[in-house]
Amino acid sequence: MFVLAFDPGETTGFVLVHVSSAEVANSVNYSIHGARAPVIIKQAGTFRGLGELSQKLGLFQQSDVVVIEDYIVYPNRAQSHIGDRVLTARMIGAIEWICYYHHGRTQNMGVVFQMASQAKQQWPNERIQSCFGTIHPPRMDSTHELDALRHALTYIENYFGDRCRLVVRQE
Repeated sequence: MFVLAFDPGETTGFVLVHVSSAEVANSVNYSIHGARAPVIIKQAGTFRGLGELSQKLGLFQQSDVVVIEDYIVYPNRAQSHIGDRVLTARMIGAIEWICYYHHGRTQNMGVVFQMASQAKQQWPNERIQSCFGTIHPPRMDSTHELDALRHALTYIENYFGDRCRLVVRQE
């Protein structure tokens, strides 16, 4: 399974990871420092704006599921959005449209929305650091890429449930 995850915004972070579901399903003994690694980081990066998003279309074609950090305007923040073009919401819409355009009728591609708080609670900095030995794993130059990785790992862990504990490595 290939999972493409986004942390959308003015600067959007993304990560494409591969999960070998056969490995995960057939093992219950994974640990963070184990020798086998069912989760492989294939690509990560950031981009700004819709023009740069259009250069990433190949990522969508490789993906089985796309995880997008959701964005909700809460009453206590509503005033700050008056007159704002809300680029985050626009980027989410563009990503979602690409998913349906490329996969909607032919492959039933999954699109999953997660809140930032969910991913940060499940994969806090300390857990990422214990997994990678650093808070910024290789290929992760920004907090946007790191937040996209949190969303991918959260989705994968929730999808496979108790059948695995994730081991992560770079390819």
